[in-house]
Amino acid sequence: MDWTDYDCDDLDDLFDIYSLYVVLLEGDNYYFSSGMHNFGKTDVAVAVTEEMSLAIYVMNVFNYYRLTECAILQDGHTFRPDIESPTYEIKWIPDYEYETDSCLYNPYGRWYLTRSVISS
Repeated sequence: MDWTDYDCDDLDDLFDIYSLYVVLLEGDNYYFSSGMHNFGKTDVAVAVTEEMSLAIYVMNVFNYYRLTECAILQDGHTFRPDIESPTYEIKWIPDYEYETDSCLYNPYGRWYLTRSVISS
């Protein structure tokens, strides 16, 4: 299947398209996505102390949510991917992972998610 065969109105295809442009990586201090700038969006990061499988789930759900909803996010807002998952507080940080002249650099920055003290 070629990328031109995808239907952007089909939400299953949208996740496939997302997966073509966005990768999840492990840094020194956090897991993070790279590639959301291709959609004109910030990337996301979760502390490396979080269980890796949960961090992957949270980042994918958070990014997908931002692709499918027109949410206006601000520092201090919270995000919870589902009723069983912890609540995360959102804070914007610049993209420190890449130099500004790198094609991987995200000029929109990154939302850093930390477990909220009101977490379930």
